[in-house]
Amino acid sequence: MEEKNININDERDVRLNKLQTLIKEGINPYPARVHRTHTLKEALEEKEGQEMTVTGRLMTKRDMGKLTFAHLQDGTGRMQIALKKDEIDEAAYKHFLKKIDSGDIIEVTGEKFITHKKEPSVLVRSFTLLSKALLPLPDKFHGLNDEETRYRKRYLDFLINEGQKEKIIVRSRILKYMRDYLDNAGFIEVETPSLEVVASGALAQTFDTHLNAFDLPVHMRICMGELWQKRLLIGGFEKTYEIGRAYRNEGVDHSHNPEFTMMEFYWAYADINDNIKLHEEMMPFIVEKSVGTLKIENDGDIINFTTPYPRITFHDAVLEHSGIDINNYDDATSLGKAMKEKGYDVEKGAERGKLLDNLYKQSTRLHIIQPTFVLNYPVELKPLAKKAEDPRYTEMFQLVIKGFELSNSYTELNDPIDQRERFEEQARLAEAGEEEVMGYDHDYVEALEYGMPPATGTGIGIDRLAALITNSHTLREVTAFPLMKPEQGSTSQKKKTTTPKKEDSAPRTVNELPMSRDEAWELVLKHNSATPDLQHYRESEVILRALAKRLGRDVEYWGMLGMLHDIDWGLTKEEPKTHLTKMPAILREAGFNDQFIEDVLSHGYGCECADLDNMTRDCEIQYALACGETVTGLVYAAARMRPEKIASLELRSLKKKFKNKKFAEKVNRDVIRECEKLGIELDEFLQLAIDAMK
Repeated sequence: MEEKNININDERDVRLNKLQTLIKEGINPYPARVHRTHTLKEALEEKEGQEMTVTGRLMTKRDMGKLTFAHLQDGTGRMQIALKKDEIDEAAYKHFLKKIDSGDIIEVTGEKFITHKKEPSVLVRSFTLLSKALLPLPDKFHGLNDEETRYRKRYLDFLINEGQKEKIIVRSRILKYMRDYLDNAGFIEVETPSLEVVASGALAQTFDTHLNAFDLPVHMRICMGELWQKRLLIGGFEKTYEIGRAYRNEGVDHSHNPEFTMMEFYWAYADINDNIKLHEEMMPFIVEKSVGTLKIENDGDIINFTTPYPRITFHDAVLEHSGIDINNYDDATSLGKAMKEKGYDVEKGAERGKLLDNLYKQSTRLHIIQPTFVLNYPVELKPLAKKAEDPRYTEMFQLVIKGFELSNSYTELNDPIDQRERFEEQARLAEAGEEEVMGYDHDYVEALEYGMPPATGTGIGIDRLAALITNSHTLREVTAFPLMKPEQGSTSQKKKTTTPKKEDSAPRTVNELPMSRDEAWELVLKHNSATPDLQHYRESEVILRALAKRLGRDVEYWGMLGMLHDIDWGLTKEEPKTHLTKMPAILREAGFNDQFIEDVLSHGYGCECADLDNMTRDCEIQYALACGETVTGLVYAAARMRPEKIASLELRSLKKKFKNKKFAEKVNRDVIRECEKLGIELDEFLQLAIDAMK
């Protein structure tokens, strides 16, 4: 039998010893040649009695004395093999039992037979070790359930969880059949630059680098060469497409990755109606070819890709779901007022286009489940699309499914004067501090002046399509190797962070606290009654507890510090400069020591209260309390803007709010960044805060 109850390091030592023994016996544990005659799928389909040589990874092994069963797995399937002591050389049989482990890759030669339980099997006459595994495979049912481990060790995920491998196969089919359709429709596949001087084609933040040869700052592309493909239309090409990777330096969540796969096509002498017709032919073709059906189960809903798909304008969809007629509000002020009256959150200082986008996402998009064409978005949202008959809107559509924008399609703008004006408006927004704007591509405007034919274009997110039709809850599930942060102790390069000065005394522990958590909350209620204040104390508590867990500190001590840090705010809020002046007496009377009181005071260092403006924080727990209690204001304000509040808040959205200094402008971003003095990068800290407050 194989070794049981042995840890992975001991198991590796055992296998290394076996490896050395094999080498001493003259056996090459990693030969270069194989002699396979059948894949396992082919072997399963063969008749009984057929001679065959099959290869694969040994997934299980059951020693029953004179008979041993095992299962091989290759890229096509899984099949049982059997070794009988009287059917194989005795030395070889012992060798298989003692030297071959689960996880090893082997080649076996024998005859196909059917067991009395009707299982197709190979009766082994000889075998060869092809690759000795030094580490054991995780247990199928318990060994690879942690999501982060699955993504870090994706190779094991694919071996153990067959459904995960199938998702990558479906993704590959999507790409194949998308190319097949477009090629057969007369499109040619092109390649455009992935390094660009001007970031264009979408509203997104870029990954920036430097081209040494030209001493020039450049950006990784954020779409599939939209303006380059349009230059090809100007140059006489009529149907082009590109499939490739795009990069956006934004948040990571279930529906966004910093690198992702897109397809974009451009079609001269065609319009939006031609494009809709193409979609209604292409989408069912791709889906049915990829998964064998047009009806897809997704998180409890049955998505039906059978055409035709319903059509609704942006204006009518928002009116239907929100009751707001956006045509009646021509400026941000009046639209924001209407949104507030209907109970929608309004971002302070947002332009009209941003408000329209927020209104649509809050009220409408999540309610669209079946494939639906949403037509004619406001011109503020689509700077590269041709205007519709109503100049407030653009001639374009998105194919929305299950609340996701799967496809984005335009009748392309080919008026150089109009395009120049829209680029100038984007430049104005950039000057005003808006980060997600499109770069002004002067060369492209000049190209347009030579004349671009009427055209339609489309962009489709491959990751989202794959996730949708495989019922995946995150894009990581359909990405072979999603980007992960280096593990602790990794030799990978990491962003340098300031190492904080540690406490001179022993680390704070729960033993230093004079009361329980419930008693401390009663103390809070004795001096505070305002609901927003009480909520802030609870939010600070859970974030400090999360930080303590992350840093390996005492969770109870840090949590109580977060809860009590503003204990006198209810008594001093009318005169903020007196804040923290009453706190020491309150806490001393309750039995807290001077160290705890000093820790509480530290979050006021640098502020105009309690004569603390000249003080500076200098140790871990002080940085933690300051950034932890401060970030609650940002998270709370961002969550209020969403229909589902904190439940639907994502890192990507919170990062945008962090960078927009006009949003929650009283929240001190520099104090939040003190998380970096804990050795925690900003993205990780913001995600920690979101998770804790949920």
